Amino acid sequence: YYFSYNGIVGCSILLDKRFRVECVAMGTYLLPYPRANRYETLLKQRHVQLLGRSIDLNKLITQRINADMQKSLDLAISKFEAGDITGIVELDGLLQVNRLCHKLLSEFLALDEYDAMFREANHNVLAPYGRITLHVFWELNYDFLPNYCYNAATNRFVKCRGIMFTQPVHRDKPPQMGHHYLWGSKQLNLAYTTIYSQYTGLNPDHPIIGSPLKRGSNNFHKECFMGPYVHLIVLNGAIAESIHLQTGHNCFVFQEMVAVVLISLQPSSPSCKHRFWGQRNTWNANRSHQLKTVVVGKSKWLLAVKDIKDDLPVPYFIVIQRPALLLTSSRTGFVGAQHFRTMCQLLGYQGIAVVMEELLKIVKSLVQGNILQFTKTLMEAMPKVCKLPRYDYGSPGVLGYYHAQLNDIVQYPDARTELFHSFREFGNTILFCLLMEQALSQEEVCDLLHAAPFQNILPRPHCKDGEKPETKQKRLEVKYSSLQIVPSVEKLGTPKQSMIAREGDLLTRERLCCGLSIFEVVLSRLRSFLDDPIWMGPAPTNGVMNVDECTEFHRLWSALQFVYCIPVGGTEFTVEELFGEGLNWAGCTMIVLLGQQRRFEALDFCYHILRVQRVDGKDENVKGIALKRMVDRIRRFQVLNSQIFAVLNKFLKSSDSDVMSVEHVRCFPPPIHPTLAAQAHYYRPEHLRQTVQH
Repeated sequence: YYFSYNGIVGCSILLDKRFRVECVAMGTYLLPYPRANRYETLLKQRHVQLLGRSIDLNKLITQRINADMQKSLDLAISKFEAGDITGIVELDGLLQVNRLCHKLLSEFLALDEYDAMFREANHNVLAPYGRITLHVFWELNYDFLPNYCYNAATNRFVKCRGIMFTQPVHRDKPPQMGHHYLWGSKQLNLAYTTIYSQYTGLNPDHPIIGSPLKRGSNNFHKECFMGPYVHLIVLNGAIAESIHLQTGHNCFVFQEMVAVVLISLQPSSPSCKHRFWGQRNTWNANRSHQLKTVVVGKSKWLLAVKDIKDDLPVPYFIVIQRPALLLTSSRTGFVGAQHFRTMCQLLGYQGIAVVMEELLKIVKSLVQGNILQFTKTLMEAMPKVCKLPRYDYGSPGVLGYYHAQLNDIVQYPDARTELFHSFREFGNTILFCLLMEQALSQEEVCDLLHAAPFQNILPRPHCKDGEKPETKQKRLEVKYSSLQIVPSVEKLGTPKQSMIAREGDLLTRERLCCGLSIFEVVLSRLRSFLDDPIWMGPAPTNGVMNVDECTEFHRLWSALQFVYCIPVGGTEFTVEELFGEGLNWAGCTMIVLLGQQRRFEALDFCYHILRVQRVDGKDENVKGIALKRMVDRIRRFQVLNSQIFAVLNKFLKSSDSDVMSVEHVRCFPPPIHPTLAAQAHYYRPEHLRQTVQH
């Protein structure tokens, strides 16, 4: 009981205050703080006489509380291992509650250190990485990279709802645990499940969300709890009606002024009774305003929606006597800034390094495997020469020309499936490394700001006219000199303590955000993977650059961009829905690392169509392609590509600042027309130098 009591106290302290206020304002179940108990009196008993024996009650309780705390941490990690990557935010919340509970318990009990207990539960005592790191990598490899789509507008990854290109992920069932091992009590479990469901996609097998409705009691207002918005689902999973419902423990809470009743179509049972605050009412199908037929197994049901706002007050609680309904979430979960920040906190530097190293190995096999094979195949299907048509042809003519030239690429069956899926995995890996570094930098900046007063790093004081900033700065240093850790330890501590203090101060100051970049190292590693000659193509015949020849990777990516810029029908999935922006990040990253960005922006097929259409402003249908719709898509992808290029160049050019300060100019001789090549009065520059020397 003492462990459960402190767990409830810790969860009540950490429960969001705004959430508690909103629950009270909506008239739902009030979550009171637990009453104070005098457990400390019992815990102070060291010598209890029992049947002639002296028992140390405090020691016995400490042993059992240690075991319960260890089990609670183990169950929290096991719960995370049974879910996807979105559950890491809830895991962090459980660990925070356990840490606070451990702090409250340690006031009267000599418990083991929390960090030691956590390392033991995480299997991280001797191993370099624990269960959390392994499960994060497992989820990234088998679920996150192949199934999530990135959206820069929200800066989130969402799971693809369309075609799945991988086998479904099979996970272990979550362990059965008591309320006191999770969030302390039944009501707090419901509250925290509601809060953390905002970060995760609710599982239909969840013991609360997925349980069938039970027959309610008369005290509905005491058992009800407001939950997330869901859909009303019948047994076989078919959506009967999308109504704003909220989950309850044993009942529904309707915010909209409607009542829902399932009515049987069988003649012997023309109506279905329901219970409302202990009163029995019967609604006939003929009296309902809106009816919808739903097939459940072999029987048919009607969903009746009737306006009853004039009859009963709101909110009102309705329990259908037939336990034939299930609840499921209308969200599929996302991975955003909060998830990356939590991963940085739980993985640490070593865990992040392990995960990124393994991801780079996966990317290497992907780039030098599937992507390379597809590239070799498609380069053979590319036209040998594909020029930029003149503006005189007009945008419809230019579009028709490119469609004819790239017809083999457009008709390639695996381009929109396997190839784009491989690029999506590559791009998601790049985005994961970038967002992890951003989250890690934010954590490091916060740590530096918190540690600044203890390291003699003070903000610049405000000075009025006539005041010297140096004088005020020295006054502040003298004022806060007692906070300086290293001088105080060197003055009062032992030499060993002084050495530890100096090392800790050094580790606090030297952070990655002070000048080092993980993403820059990742890009350099990715560049080393692009060592096949197919990426660069043969040397240009004119000695300068390839203009019309399709021998470099940026020309292939231009063809692929032409493919996914073609607008799709109303019932088809767009490339954004299927693959997200990871596809664009993969292609643009490869172009930048190969040094082909300028050529891509100048010679891209889609960009040329956009430029020509801006001049003539035509809108025609060319071979079933709406020109205006395609130009709109090209413009959106052009903006996205420019943003990606800007981010990549920021990291790549940061280490080349000294090199970029010197401008390198290379001179090329002008081309010679064939009719003038044999004339004696024309001299090439190198021949002219030889003539002058002779």
